[in-house]
Amino acid sequence: MPTLPADHPWAHELHAIVPLVREVATAVRGIYEAQGAVTYTKEDGSPVTDADLTADRMLRAGIQQAFPADALLTEESEDDLARLGNPRCWIADPIDGTAQFVARTGLFDILLALVVEGHPVVSICAHPPSGVMTLAVRDHGAWSIDERGEIAPFRFEPPESPPRLATSRYYGPVDFADAIEHITAELGAPPVPVLAFGYGPRAFLPRWRTYDAFIGFWKRAGDSPVREWDLAASDLMTTESGGAFTDMYGNQYRYNQPSPRPRAGVLASASPELHQRILTVVAPCLPTTPPPVLTR
Repeated sequence: MPTLPADHPWAHELHAIVPLVREVATAVRGIYEAQGAVTYTKEDGSPVTDADLTADRMLRAGIQQAFPADALLTEESEDDLARLGNPRCWIADPIDGTAQFVARTGLFDILLALVVEGHPVVSICAHPPSGVMTLAVRDHGAWSIDERGEIAPFRFEPPESPPRLATSRYYGPVDFADAIEHITAELGAPPVPVLAFGYGPRAFLPRWRTYDAFIGFWKRAGDSPVREWDLAASDLMTTESGGAFTDMYGNQYRYNQPSPRPRAGVLASASPELHQRILTVVAPCLPTTPPPVLTR
């Protein structure tokens, strides 16, 4: 466990929640290895499995026991709008990458973040197949914990030159093909692969790293299947690891909003310098103003 000063404002949260996420990851790994998860289809057509529901149930129970006064927003549970009046909200994706879980690629994670006054302050990302976890605390850094339990401070390696970019099928690669081509031409970057999964900071860890920046678009705030639980943990993990994370206009995200559907795309980079270069070259490709904030 990373050592924080006893009087650090988020020390209690980190030390309480890491064992919970480790327990959830162990349960999910067991289901995955046993190939025993039943798959269902949700109303939006996306898959959900017994593993998602087990992880959601465990996270909810653990958080409610440790922090009964806090709000909770998860992908697999009904949204309680009472969270909007609570300055503290835990945002969880019990399994980020359910389709990858079902396809048995191993490219899925458990994501959890504590958001205070709209900003993530504690972030945990767990990769059940490997046992690797990454942790971040606002203004205090990030760490990786390998499958042997060894802890090390974590910082992104500098981007390559020219930088390698990636996007996802969830982020409008067809509608915004011209913008993506413009970015790559301006940066001298190689062609951009379209991934079958979204962004997660694990992608910047040395054993998985294949790109230096992730770019994602959507036309309007309601067009993307992406939700706050896909971004909140990754946001803090990215910035505390030395990278940068904003929408495509360079604005910081605020979480625990009335609608959990983010707007204006997403950009995650391995360094602030690369991030600013991409924002500069993409600006002419964007509408003058971002899409409006959704109320629901």
